Amino acid sequence: MSKLRSLVLGLVAGLAMSASAQAQLGPGKTITLMVPYPAGGPSDAIARIIAPRLQQVLGQTVLIENLGGASGGLAAMKLLQTPADGRMIFQGSPNELILSPLTNPDIKFKPNQFRHVTQITRNPLILLARPDLPANNIDELIEYSKKLGKPTPYGSVGVGSLYHILSEDLAKQAGMKVTHVPYRGAAPMFQDLAGGAVDFAILPYQASYKGLQDQKKLKMLGWVSEKRDNFIPELVAFGESKGLPKFDHAIWAGMFLRADTPDDIATKINAAIAETMKTPEVRAALEKMGSIPVDTTTLPAAQAYFEAEIAKLNGMTKDMDFKIN
Repeated sequence: MSKLRSLVLGLVAGLAMSASAQAQLGPGKTITLMVPYPAGGPSDAIARIIAPRLQQVLGQTVLIENLGGASGGLAAMKLLQTPADGRMIFQGSPNELILSPLTNPDIKFKPNQFRHVTQITRNPLILLARPDLPANNIDELIEYSKKLGKPTPYGSVGVGSLYHILSEDLAKQAGMKVTHVPYRGAAPMFQDLAGGAVDFAILPYQASYKGLQDQKKLKMLGWVSEKRDNFIPELVAFGESKGLPKFDHAIWAGMFLRADTPDDIATKINAAIAETMKTPEVRAALEKMGSIPVDTTTLPAAQAYFEAEIAKLNGMTKDMDFKIN
């Protein structure tokens, strides 16, 4: 009798949990789209394009929350502190979920604590410099740095970020001496770049960079790739340089949930994001700001891609002698 009672209670509890999970995304519930950087940067711009349409698709209020710090790790940790009910969606990249725990001993989470729902964008990377830097391409930056007589200061969105790692790898390959200046996001770094506090930075391309260059607030030195990008075809690529012709990198963004989020909730969010990303207005707005919309994928395909990225970046950080936690 006790076994039967336990079985019945277990079934009732299971049904209650299932009903609760279904109810979490019911009408009237607020969804938080977590952006792991301050307002004003590329990640925030992407979220503000996607959120209004996602709100229409889900039929619920979608609020954007910006939380910078620890290369995006603080926002990722906040996601893990919330219920696995799908009401907080993390808009992130390898920066926050893979590299933060690999390179920062204060970040205690692991990439496998997150579930990749789907990719949303790919962004080419660009080398930026302070407006008065006496260099117009990567070769001239290398030459300038070597003649400077002291380490060249550069900025990134945080210790252990992809841009930090790529800048260090760039300096190592080019034989440059550099000093890393980390920031809590792209927006505050732009202020120091315009003011001359740092000499250069690698960041995802944004259409606003051309206007900022015209206003003499920054200078674009080239695409961090072997080939030029169609966004600004007249801008040279690293592939045309003498110093770093094979230096070729890009960044992608995706949507994530806690790894223990129920399948039915993750499937519903995957479908909602897929519908959102098919909207012509959303795709046009992303392209206008400098992001390339990508085709959304199934949950298994998204997770397989994420796991491949984990393996790749794990190897990259080990090669650079970063401490693995």
